[in-house]
Amino acid sequence: MLLYTITLIFQVLTKMKDLLLGSDHDLVIQNYDFVLTTDSQALVQRIKQSLLFIKGEWFFNENIGTEYYPYIADKDLGILKATIANAIREVKGVKELIDFNANVDGKTRTMSVTFEVIDDLDNLIQSNIDNVRI
Repeated sequence: MLLYTITLIFQVLTKMKDLLLGSDHDLVIQNYDFVLTTDSQALVQRIKQSLLFIKGEWFFNENIGTEYYPYIADKDLGILKATIANAIREVKGVKELIDFNANVDGKTRTMSVTFEVIDDLDNLIQSNIDNVRI
């Protein structure tokens, strides 16, 4: 019984919650209150934030973010896709990247990313992120 209780407490403490962001990347407010995400929404949201945050754009710490520019200039999609896959793997809460695909549109400098990950609670999460500017 004690082990079961400890397991439940651990699961509650490790649940991934965050403030829900809308499609415009702004906070979602309902009934004058912030809306919290579900576990899977929080992880997808973190992955999206990781991919949208371009390395060097935040002057407080230019080392965080995903670096796209050198790979776009070289038109080396293999390295670009590996960089994106690594960025997904490094997101807190991602235990394993199962499947991943990125479609890059060089004319609009955008990409669409589809992925399947296993989270820290062993849940399979599938999602796609469209119109990521690179």
